[in-house]
Amino acid sequence: MIECCMWPLNISKGHRPRYNLRKNVIQEIPCEEEYFMPYDYQSNSYHDNGPSHCKIQKGSCMGDGMKMCSIGSTTTDITCYCDHTQNYVPRLLSTSPCFLQFENECMVTSSCNVIIEYNKSQVKRDSNLSNERLLLIIYILSAILAVLLSCIIVYFVRNTLAKKDQTTNVLRSHRIQHIGENQESQYVDMHANLERNNKCIPVTSIGAQNISAGIMFEM
Repeated sequence: MIECCMWPLNISKGHRPRYNLRKNVIQEIPCEEEYFMPYDYQSNSYHDNGPSHCKIQKGSCMGDGMKMCSIGSTTTDITCYCDHTQNYVPRLLSTSPCFLQFENECMVTSSCNVIIEYNKSQVKRDSNLSNERLLLIIYILSAILAVLLSCIIVYFVRNTLAKKDQTTNVLRSHRIQHIGENQESQYVDMHANLERNNKCIPVTSIGAQNISAGIMFEM
């Protein structure tokens, strides 16, 4: 193990630090095949993990009736399954046939009925899970449709109210214009009546006629 005086670095999951003596830097290298690292950590805490490998060692699936399901990765552990061909079934039922070694174990059965019942329970669990997902999808789609329907209704209501207000304003404008025209017509008629009622004979004409009559009478 080499200790160096420098600022610690954040080592990403699936890697371990290695000090490059020639470049005087800390480098990240992937975890070995038998080990994994599921989280980030500081390089100065690496001495807790060991000098030549990542901190956590993978499982081996070496339990009774266990077989390897997946080899895992630099960030995940190996998963195992129970060998049904040898009448082994998981002690704890789960929604997946694969499991981590420390989470479950396999037990042997003397009857194939147990395996059949286990398979039926797995199918039932998967079916229930599918139904729950389907109901969730239906619920989400229903909520989206409800929101869209509400938006459409609000749009049509607003559009209808706007058209109604526009029609009301037009009718009001026509009514005001019609009232103005009637008042103007009434004023014209009143003025004409006043002119007819106040019409008289000019005074000069009447005086001239009287003078003529007087002259004719004296003669």
